[in-house]
Formats: sequence, structure tokens, C-alpha cells
Amino acid sequence: MRHSPSRKTDLPTLLLALLLSLPGVGLAAPSSFPSMKKGVGDTSGLAASIDGLKVSWYYNWKPAPDAGNPQAEFVPMIWGDYFATDKVLDAIKANPRYTALLAFNEPDGTGESNMTVAQAIALWPKLMATGKRLGSPAVTQSGPGALWLEQFMAQANALGYRVDFLCVHWYDDVTQPQAAPMLASFLSDLHDKYHLPIWLTEFSGGNWDFIAHKPLTYKHNTDFIAKALPLLEGLPFVERYAWFATISDQGNFKYFYEKASLYRSDSDDFTEVGAAYRDFTPEPLFSAASFKRVPYRIRPHRPDKR
Repeated sequence: MRHSPSRKTDLPTLLLALLLSLPGVGLAAPSSFPSMKKGVGDTSGLAASIDGLKVSWYYNWKPAPDAGNPQAEFVPMIWGDYFATDKVLDAIKANPRYTALLAFNEPDGTGESNMTVAQAIALWPKLMATGKRLGSPAVTQSGPGALWLEQFMAQANALGYRVDFLCVHWYDDVTQPQAAPMLASFLSDLHDKYHLPIWLTEFSGGNWDFIAHKPLTYKHNTDFIAKALPLLEGLPFVERYAWFATISDQGNFKYFYEKASLYRSDSDDFTEVGAAYRDFTPEPLFSAASFKRVPYRIRPHRPDKR
């Protein structure tokens, strides 16, 4: 890990704004986006679904975009070790539109990329060689996830490997009145520990086992959006955030994420949650200076999801 103490955490956002204003980059001007931080994890593959949310960036857990040409910036991901081939990484390196690269997705989970720290460290020089700003592997919000990340960052630091920003996930009980401060406290503690900018690459309120006896509703997620997004916009070390997900009310996603879905799969209309996420516009004078940290619980195991 190489991190310059003199680098301000909002500098990449400013650089992105300048990049987006250059002719020939192929993206909309910065003024088209209410927020340069707001993004989405996309499971639809549809440009209209992405741009309809008024997000400045998106990713799809893949190293290349799906069909279509959204105005939002695409950020590639090396989801697991089998994506880390020379062909894939050379294509990412050669694409001037890619400003950043996301790494392994929930490596601490057997149902996700399921990688050891040693496997991730062994592949890390290949990811660094793309020359893109490089995010850490995105672990779950759990005890095993925290331990995996701690071991990875310690080894990366010992080897002098570059990690430009931290990628994290957050899924918790959004029916709690303090859900938004809990999220902000979780992110603040991570920033204090690792001193890196943060990308919150997955977050939303799902039907987890620890809220199984509560009636989770769309309103719980819309209320959470109204309280959490101003904090994410105001915290200077949060560079970007992405809701999970565009369409997540079908198949294996339905039980956990139906009340967090941004679109209805049967009609392509916005849910209440999608409308709230689309219409959020940060207040230009908002400050997170008044934010007070609250206790939150790191769960012993990752949520059973997907």
C-alpha cells in the first residue's frame, strides 16, 4: 500500500470532474450529474435503467460493460481470480475511459469470489500494472471480512503494494432509526484505521435474518436514503457510493432485496426506492461536521445473501 498523506481524499473526485469535461471522453459533462459520488451496482445491463437514476458512475461486477452506452462512467471489476488474465487486464490498461479498477468481490465469502489473502496478494501486481487507480478487495461487513481485510492490507503494506482506495459493503437493519449514523460510523472507523479514501460499492436494506420478524417495506429504504445519502455526500473521505441494485426483485435476489430494488422487473417502472435514489440532490452547503458516531455491531458471520 502506498498512500501519500498530502493527497486530499476529494482530489480524485475533482480530477474526475476535469476528465469528464474533456472533449472526446464520451461521457456527459459534470453538470449533468447531481452528484459525482452517487453510483449504482447494475444488474439490468440496460443503459436507460442506469442513466434514469441520474448516477455519475456504475459497475456490473465484470471487467467490461454490457451492451448499451450509458452516460455514466463505467468502472471495471476483477470479480475473482479467473478474471485476472493478461488479456482482460491488458484491455483495461489500454482503455483511457477507465479511471479506476475494482478488485475481488467479497473474497471472505464462500458464495462469492472465495479467495485467500495469499491468492489476492499473489495477483495484486498484475492489477497494479494496469496503471488505474486501484481499490481494495471489497469484503463483507462481518468479523471474518474485517479480519480478511486487515491481513490483506498488512501484507500489501509490507510489500509496498499500491492500494489507492478502500472498497467496502454495508448491509444492516435499515428499520433502525440510527441506521444512517451506524453506516457513517462504520465508514469513519475504517477511514481512521486505514487512512484511505472509501468507495461504498454495495449498500441497501435487505430482509436479513436479524430483522426477520419485522415488516421490511419500501419506506424503510426510502427513509434510509433520505438520511444516509447526505452523510455520504458530506463525509469528505467517501469518494463514491453505489446502491445495490438496479433490478433485484426477482430470482434469488427477491427474498433479500425486493424492498431495496430500484426498478420493478415486471414493468420497468421505478419503485419508491428508485425514485428516491434518482431524485436525491445533495445540498451544496451541507456539512457532515455535526455527525455524531454511534455504536454499531460487527456481525460474527456474513449475511446470508444471494
